[in-house]
Amino acid sequence: MTTTFQANEKVLCYHGPLIYQAKVLKAEIWTGTDPSEGGFTGPHYFVHYQGWKASWDEWVPESRVLKFNDENITRQKALILAAQNKGKEKEQERQAAAAASAAASSSAGGSKDSGSSRKRPRDSDEKGRRGGSAGAAGAGGASASKRGRDAVGDEEEFLRRPEIKIVIPDALKVQLVDDWENVTKYDQLVPLPKKPNVKDVLKMYRDHVLEERKKRESKNSKDSKDGATGSGSGSSRLLTQPLAVLDEVLSGLELYFDKALGNNLLYRFERTQYLQISKGAAAAMTGRNRGGAGFSAEEGKSKREVTPTGGQETEEKQPSEIYGAEHLLRLFVNLPSIIAHTTLDADSVVILREHLDDFLAFMVKEKPKLFASKYEVASPAYHRVSLV
Repeated sequence: MTTTFQANEKVLCYHGPLIYQAKVLKAEIWTGTDPSEGGFTGPHYFVHYQGWKASWDEWVPESRVLKFNDENITRQKALILAAQNKGKEKEQERQAAAAASAAASSSAGGSKDSGSSRKRPRDSDEKGRRGGSAGAAGAGGASASKRGRDAVGDEEEFLRRPEIKIVIPDALKVQLVDDWENVTKYDQLVPLPKKPNVKDVLKMYRDHVLEERKKRESKNSKDSKDGATGSGSGSSRLLTQPLAVLDEVLSGLELYFDKALGNNLLYRFERTQYLQISKGAAAAMTGRNRGGAGFSAEEGKSKREVTPTGGQETEEKQPSEIYGAEHLLRLFVNLPSIIAHTTLDADSVVILREHLDDFLAFMVKEKPKLFASKYEVASPAYHRVSLV
């Protein structure tokens, strides 16, 4: 029996539900005769997880070790994204349960206060004052009770609203994980202002739909001469809907993006960059050494760095004119919860979901054009400001 992996080989290794990059330090065939083997047999590897302390080094069976290749890296990123989404779902469930509990407590507390206010004595000045206070409490309790009932009613109405599920294509799931790692693990930033920006991306999609409509009209004209009929797929329906519907969807996406970016679409490390941009300062350096940038001219040839201030004033712009596809894709992860708070009916939700699915397919097709191939390395000066 031989081992599949060799000492000093870079691998991927399961640790719990996730996969991590690791290095094989030792490779052995266990027979189960050595007490230290715990009765286990077969190939085992002593691995060190990249970036972890040596105290986490451990022996693992071959079933937990994977080849370091593109297929397994994609599997690793998919598991990370699934874990992130599961965490978000649990947090949403926790918040919903807390809201329901608060509403129920408010309702019960209001009824109790209202009942006790009727029993307050009023046969002396002191008791009268107490009675007056109790009366006010009773009125407040009744109001609280009504608010509690309203809150419960609002929650029931919210739960009755049609749910929208957005399926993120696998290629974009990988993009999301890469984006998350670049910012949160490697302290890198999307170069801003981004080209194409969100407005540009939405216009590109609109132009794409118009082009597809022209192709469909040409095909239908030919099919009508041949006696053929078109299909009734979701994509076909999109191409026959009024252009005003498409424009409304795109306008809504732009509006949601502009409103959501500052509060919901940024990682903590990006907030300094956002604050600089929102104040009208250019946050990106072009690779030239402008003094205090924290890197040499030679380094500037190979990478860009972000500094706390760029020294170049820009006119105030909306986030959709500054940020690009990276942050727009993050919006799609949050869209179901955002849309859940709207008053869209079931038919509108179906139409919207078809448009969003088609838009995501467009992003996959145009991925090389839409997403940054390289992120910027944050300078020491940026790190200092971001830690304040």
